[in-house]
Amino acid sequence: MAWGSSNTPLTDKFVVNEAGIDTATAAFRIERRWSGKMVKKLSDGRTARFFPSHSMVQVQGHPSGSEDLAADDAMFQFVEAAAADFSLGHFLGFARVDSTATIAFDDGRDGAALLQAAASLRLPYVKPSTFGNPLETVYLRSRRSPRVLGRVYDKGVESKSADPGTLIRFEDQRRWSGQSRPMGVVGLELFRSRFDVM
Repeated sequence: MAWGSSNTPLTDKFVVNEAGIDTATAAFRIERRWSGKMVKKLSDGRTARFFPSHSMVQVQGHPSGSEDLAADDAMFQFVEAAAADFSLGHFLGFARVDSTATIAFDDGRDGAALLQAAASLRLPYVKPSTFGNPLETVYLRSRRSPRVLGRVYDKGVESKSADPGTLIRFEDQRRWSGQSRPMGVVGLELFRSRFDVM
């Protein structure tokens, strides 16, 4: 699978339509007075949220600058742009990274079967839950908490861009806080560590 690219054949039944980082949140220490609203939005969809008790601002958006998935090197540009556009200071690391891969099927029945298989997973740390009838999303929840670790869902249905079952997206949802926030990420490694065991 080529990270940050598209249309990689895997079998004669489907291809990886796209793979990369969908959404990220970068955290910054703020040394000055935060003026205006607690939440600020830019026209490109990025959002800055101020946490006064932590003297921290978190900027969330698409690292690619659009709805496209981003390669890992776009994350540094995302941080630099956030710091400049919102006049922020010290970078504290990433609080959120969603790493994804979308599989395209010629036959929607194959995608529907993949969703059913994901819903049937039995792993030590994951408890699947489902949404939709017919099935649209499989949430992969931690057995120790209500936290969502990832999901497998029908991207074509969600975005109203393709027939049911023809675009299935796997999404790893990472969240960090405090000292655990990474300063850099390798989206493909995060993605594989979540889904390779499946």
